[in-house]
Amino acid sequence: MLKGNFFRGLGYLGEGFRLIRQPGLRLFVVIPLVINILLFGLLFYFLAELFAAMIATAMSWLPDWAWAYDYPNNVHGIILDNPVWPTPVYEITMAFIIFAILWSIRKQFAPGVRFCIYFIFAGIERFSIESIRVNPDQFKGVAFTQAEIISMAMMLIGILGIFYFNKVHKSKTP
Repeated sequence: MLKGNFFRGLGYLGEGFRLIRQPGLRLFVVIPLVINILLFGLLFYFLAELFAAMIATAMSWLPDWAWAYDYPNNVHGIILDNPVWPTPVYEITMAFIIFAILWSIRKQFAPGVRFCIYFIFAGIERFSIESIRVNPDQFKGVAFTQAEIISMAMMLIGILGIFYFNKVHKSKTP
């Protein structure tokens, strides 16, 4: 949780901008700031390149069904012309990861907070799966599917629930 006043922090930010305009300090503030921006920009660029190389390596190492599958014995009995993402494999992997995270934090939060954390994780998992799944648009003029809207609601309920359960827990503890 944030400690202190948000507006006091904004005041400090304004004070920093006021100090930048002073001629004696400008050299000692602007130059390090520009150097930091350039270095972090290069760092993120190289990090993105490294991540792309890692994904390319993983795609060549993993079997083809981990990236695209045509589901030969599907419910409709048709063979897909274009293979699709094997989302059940991704869902079970994410479910195990969510379980491991929740299990590792099982005694660290107020009652109800862990359920809200699960709600957030489940919403993220559902939203990410629905974003790669091939689904027709369900609502005219809305860019999201019904499952994506429900998953966003789950994340919002989880975030609000964390605030609620922490507030209730603090009011009950002496």
